[in-house]
Amino acid sequence: MRIIFKLLLLVAIAQSNDEFIVSYKAIIKNQILFGEEYNVVKSLTISDKYTIVGRCDFIPDEIEAESNLIEILRNNKEMVLDCLHKNISAKISDNVKFIDNAINFKTKFEFKPHRILAFFDGNKVDIKFIEKLK
Repeated sequence: MRIIFKLLLLVAIAQSNDEFIVSYKAIIKNQILFGEEYNVVKSLTISDKYTIVGRCDFIPDEIEAESNLIEILRNNKEMVLDCLHKNISAKISDNVKFIDNAINFKTKFEFKPHRILAFFDGNKVDIKFIEKLK
């Protein structure tokens, strides 16, 4: 019964492509996550001409009755980041310091803001990574 409700809810949410901008940044100091920032926002402009540079899909964890696509993308951060990692190259910078006979590491991991098209396809969320044509 719960599966049927979940499927009906997914069908009822939105069937059209919605365009979003996704970004992520994390700072790791001495192998400890010091801070992270994950953003998903609805794009103010729609890309008319674009190329698809990657795709992936995932099945969302829990879907509330009032959920919309942006909330699902925000609540399933690990799955969206896994999609980003598979399709978009990340910027990684390392900084190593030797202070008072101790080595201190600082790593910055970042996905620059990237446009995606997201939509429901059955019970899964399909994501297309796009780049605007100039």
